[in-house]
Amino acid sequence: MGIPFGETMTYGEVAEKAGNRNWAQSVGRQLDRAVVLQWRVPWWRVTAADGEISTPSSDGQRELLEAERRAVRLEAKLDTIIARLD
Repeated sequence: MGIPFGETMTYGEVAEKAGNRNWAQSVGRQLDRAVVLQWRVPWWRVTAADGEISTPSSDGQRELLEAERRAVRLEAKLDTIIARLD
């Protein structure tokens, strides 16, 4: 399941894509336990319903998300510069 680079989805949105929005808590438990699933669904891009980061490793999650967002902003700047050169 893809969550675009630098973006987030809630546990409920991931559950809905899996077939049932009521599975949000199950999604959270599975992401916490299943190492294989964590890399198929990037755990650091999944947030609580209010958009808050609510994992035991929240500092690491924030750092990963911010690094991705910086990369997205940098890519946009580079695209603008390249477009001007064309």
